[in-house]
Amino acid sequence: MIKFSVKWLWFAILVWFGLSCYGLFLRVPSGQVPSVSHLDKVAHFAMFFGQFYLLSLLFNINTKTKALCLWAVALGWAVASELIQGYFTTRNMDVWDGVADMVGASLAVGLGYLQQRQC
Repeated sequence: MIKFSVKWLWFAILVWFGLSCYGLFLRVPSGQVPSVSHLDKVAHFAMFFGQFYLLSLLFNINTKTKALCLWAVALGWAVASELIQGYFTTRNMDVWDGVADMVGASLAVGLGYLQQRQC
């Protein structure tokens, strides 16, 4: 497995988080883009997978306790992001977006855990 320096992991995490927040809270979807059914679920999955995979690399998730702690952070962020979307933006809260968030985060944490255990 490739080892990344801590400063570059932090940089990637912060950029990913910023772009995710832009996509979740600030960007207003326009009617000009063709609508693909459930494409937003794929975007939620990808945002959370990327964010929590990077975090699993940074924090060396090599024990079940660390993995469960990171998974709990993912759950908190998934709930918070849906509440923010529902109450503070023009978007709607969607339970299925939260499910897509957690599927992405769970796979990322699981993959990070398995990779770190082998190192």
